[in-house]
Formats: sequence, C-alpha cells, structure tokens
Amino acid sequence: MIIMIDGNVNASNDRFILVQDESGLKIYCDKKTKVMYLVKSVYKGGGITLLVDADGKPLLYEGE
Repeated sequence: MIIMIDGNVNASNDRFILVQDESGLKIYCDKKTKVMYLVKSVYKGGGITLLVDADGKPLLYEGE
C-alpha cells in the first residue's frame, strides 16, 4: 500500500521500493509482483498510475 503523509509518498510494510525519483515523479516497484507504478504528488493532491508496456500489460521491474 502506498500512503500520502503531508504531501510525501511513503511505502508501508516494506512492500514497495523506490526505483526512480526525478523531477517530482517517482517510480515504485511492488516487491511481491515486480509491477511498477508512477506516482506524482503535488500540493494537496497527486496521483498514481500503473505503468504498462506496448501491449498494455503491467510493466515489470527487472532489477534486484
């Protein structure tokens, strides 16, 4: 589960790892499924979206 605390995105229960953080966009990976998510947080808001490949399937993290 990804939660927002005071405008900051935090991963609870050590399930998600931060893969990339650039220009206010963060990419998280679910350690169990390897599925990747794009997270944007802005003042009092933001969003999360599933990253997909060219076929529309969830993009999977290939790192460790």
